[in-house]
Amino acid sequence: MDKNELADILSQVKCKRTRFAEWEFNFIVHPMASQSWDGPEGWAIQCSFERPDALLHGKVKTGYGRHWLVANGATETSIVKTAWLAMQQIVAHELMEAFEWRAERIFDPHKSLMTLAYRGKD
Repeated sequence: MDKNELADILSQVKCKRTRFAEWEFNFIVHPMASQSWDGPEGWAIQCSFERPDALLHGKVKTGYGRHWLVANGATETSIVKTAWLAMQQIVAHELMEAFEWRAERIFDPHKSLMTLAYRGKD
């Protein structure tokens, strides 16, 4: 499969009949060669999306999710399910940023591991 075939499959992924349909999801395809890392050759796909930014008081901005591996030889089913995971992770991330308890944001996907590590006792 070449980059254009992969991009064509990903261009058919949409989010309809939900409030998330207002978000514009797109996929960026990056080639990955096995000599650049210790793993299979393939593609890194990255989901981008236009949405109201929770930290910028609703201003519409482009957000980018993490990279997801699509190995050479992946089936269309595998590619579409990987796209689902990429979109699902973005929605979870945005919900963590928007979720509040007693007017405080208690889940922050941007915190470091050291900040998140439990250091005390109840």
